[in-house]
Amino acid sequence: MQHPSALSIVKQSPSLQATMDALRKGQKNICWQGLVGSSVALFASGLAHLKGGKHLFILEDKESAAYFLNDLQGINGDSYPVLFFPASMKVPYQL
Repeated sequence: MQHPSALSIVKQSPSLQATMDALRKGQKNICWQGLVGSSVALFASGLAHLKGGKHLFILEDKESAAYFLNDLQGINGDSYPVLFFPASMKVPYQL
């Protein structure tokens, strides 16, 4: 007996289906509430699988983006490439 993956369960979630409906209607601003930890990356990955195309996620700092990237790579494996674009500006005295 094969167990369903977390991603396949998330794809059937009512919250994700509501998000897809909002995107089909052309809604620009979408807010998910109650997601913590890696569940944000899991829902983002589920949305990307259902919607298709390219997606851009902007996070508040480099550390959050690195954790998000790591979660997405763990969820998707080699099936979907995930890219990381660091900040384009340089701040003096900051590595």
